[in-house]
Amino acid sequence: MKNIHTLLIGSMLAGLLAASSPAYAHDDDDGDTKPVKVKTAKTPKKPPVVLTAPSVTPVLVTAAALSSAGEGRRLYLKLNCYGCHGDRGAGGMGPKVAHAEYGDVSEKVLQGAGEGMISYKAYVTTQDVSNIAAYLASIGQPDEPKFKDWWVPVPTK
Repeated sequence: MKNIHTLLIGSMLAGLLAASSPAYAHDDDDGDTKPVKVKTAKTPKKPPVVLTAPSVTPVLVTAAALSSAGEGRRLYLKLNCYGCHGDRGAGGMGPKVAHAEYGDVSEKVLQGAGEGMISYKAYVTTQDVSNIAAYLASIGQPDEPKFKDWWVPVPTK
């Protein structure tokens, strides 16, 4: 069995060496071997295959829009407001913001506040500020949105 393996491995190595070595021819005049270019047949180029997807009419699925307070809750979570002001605006590292008036919310969100809060002017629109204020006003009310997964188009909780 050992001889068969040796024979197989030797044959494979010889094949690899022959495939990677240039072809040589013997020059009869001086006895030297010199490389000879071997011409290979050119294979005709095939045109590229173009794959096309079947025609599909897209179906636009639109989710029911959240209320203004719901969109405000989404932004409150997305902008990480809860990190300083608490999950429901009761305060924490930052002040309590639940039931803050629109003017105060707009000023603090767009201009920042002191050393702790940056301006979010580059990240929000005036409609976003209105939605955040609507959410803060809804805290503690029966219709207060309480979902946590802001990235879901229409959160269920």
